[in-house]
Amino acid sequence: MLVGLGVSAACAVGALAGLGAVVAVALPGRPEPWPVHLLRRAAGTAAAAAASV
Repeated sequence: MLVGLGVSAACAVGALAGLGAVVAVALPGRPEPWPVHLLRRAAGTAAAAAASV
């Protein structure tokens, strides 16, 4: 039961970190080709989510 709770918590923390990274990339002041950065961050977040499950 505790292992399942730990996995769920890890997924939640990863999702929040990914959301924060996406918001940070979308804010003004970032390098111009921001869709490229956004896609890289999204790919990394998706990979981390798949690995945690």
